[in-house]
Parts: sequence; structure tokens; C-alpha cells
Amino acid sequence: EEDHLANHSDEIKELYLEFRDAILNLSPDLELRATKLYIAFKKHKRTIVCMELQKKQLRLTLNAKIGQIQDMKKLSKDISGVGHWGVGDYRIDVSNNENLEYILSLIKPLIK
Repeated sequence: EEDHLANHSDEIKELYLEFRDAILNLSPDLELRATKLYIAFKKHKRTIVCMELQKKQLRLTLNAKIGQIQDMKKLSKDISGVGHWGVGDYRIDVSNNENLEYILSLIKPLIK
């Protein structure tokens, strides 16, 4: 996890910590696994969310097939036909915590 945080601005680090803690608080069974390319949030070896720290944003990949998530605010992007890191067909790019609660509401049903 520290390798992912290195060389990032304080703003991105704070945003990451806020999202990390909020996601982990969704279920006591969630655990964090840092891989070379992203940070995975897993429950019983099943990846729920992958997070990449970028220069000006966080990139969340939600482990759901297209049609599984009802995103009324249209924050997510269909990446099913695009090569990407992480697991899942939905991507949400986040540059602030404005939609944190809404994004958590999209993630929570994926935790089974």
C-alpha cells in the first residue's frame, strides 16, 4: 500500500485514505490487498473493488458485469470492451469526495 501512496500529492493521499476507510467500513469481512498495479478490496478471495491512484484522481473498478449496477447519476463508465487493470466492467474516476456516499451505495450490493 505504501508503494502506491509514494510520489502522490497530499490531496490524492487524503482522498485515497477517505475512500479506503469508507469501503472497508462497508463490511467487517473486507480486506485490502495491494498488488503491483492496483489496490484490491476483497471478501473471501473475491475482489469487490480495485483502486488505482493516479496523479489527479482515484480510478475505481467495480467487479460487476454490465447491467448489474443501476447508476442513476451516470458516474460510472462501461469498460467491458476495453483493456484495463482490475476486475469488473464499471469504472468510476474520482477527484474529490463529493459523491462518496453515492459511490458506496453502488459498491455495497457487490459485497455478498
